[in-house]
Amino acid sequence: MTLRSTVLGIVVVMAIVMGAPYSIWMVRSSEITWSYFPTSAGFCFVVILLANALVRWVRPTWALRPTELAIIVIMGLAATGIPTFIVGTLLAIISSPYYGAASENDWAGNIHPYLPDWIVVFGGYFLVYGRGARLFSRLSAPRHIDEELASI
Repeated sequence: MTLRSTVLGIVVVMAIVMGAPYSIWMVRSSEITWSYFPTSAGFCFVVILLANALVRWVRPTWALRPTELAIIVIMGLAATGIPTFIVGTLLAIISSPYYGAASENDWAGNIHPYLPDWIVVFGGYFLVYGRGARLFSRLSAPRHIDEELASI
């Protein structure tokens, strides 16, 4: 393992880890880390192969060796599980008591008082942009943002 393969592998990992959530949650496109061969790792590897071919044509001694290319693609494949499987599951677990709270289920009165203080985001308030932006208070039922702003 060489320094340049490690650095390029870290660049690929960062591209995958930042690109996957962006493509899912912001662009609403297809999942780039799920498939037999994830497209995020495949795309990065193809770009590196093409750049390596250009470097080999201009200056052959600077080109990446096959073992270095293997290290880069393995690092990219290992990173495909991090952004959506691990972080996505973690975000779903810690936000579900607030995201699913409604006046019908009274989670604000039955569940929120028993949650530890360290789990509450931003000192007791949690803003959700999914099913209509709502502002949740830790000790009260969810209210729409307009009602919350009017009370301030």
